Amino acid sequence: PVYALDYDPFPPEYPDRVEAKVCFTSDHFLYDVGEDGILAWRLKGDTWEPNEEEEEAEGQVGLGADDSIPMPQPATLVDGVLADIMQRHGDKMGLLPRAQQGLVASMVAAAREKLTAGVETMLREKAEGAAAAAAAGGTGGGNELEVTPQDVQGMLANVGQELNEIKDTLQSELQGPAPF
Repeated sequence: PVYALDYDPFPPEYPDRVEAKVCFTSDHFLYDVGEDGILAWRLKGDTWEPNEEEEEAEGQVGLGADDSIPMPQPATLVDGVLADIMQRHGDKMGLLPRAQQGLVASMVAAAREKLTAGVETMLREKAEGAAAAAAAGGTGGGNELEVTPQDVQGMLANVGQELNEIKDTLQSELQGPAPF
């Protein structure tokens, strides 16, 4: 899931309070969506400090084209992203007529199903590729599934056409213009 963290000011480097959208990737690392990077974290009062190996393993420098992040369960990932989108646009949803609200709700439900299936397929293909590489004497056995930004872009391109077809079908049922 995507969470909103409210950071207190920490002068002089961070003089203002800031809200950040994050995904927790482990007990001591999180992915900051706005900064596009993996950051270390700890609970208040905890004395844990990351060592150099942990920082490198978690991609402390951020996510570039060749970097990757650990993936949560597909449904958890999709639910978190959709919940964040709905939270940001919920006020607009309430202003729509009921028929259009129903259209949007149907589209979100269909998108959830298609996106979850897309993520599951992407992960299965990555696991199969890692297993084939291991069988051929390569490294990795599919135990650590990591997804790059290119993987996500490819999956979205594959699912995008299906989502457009869902939108068109639901829109024609409503016989009106799409609300967005």
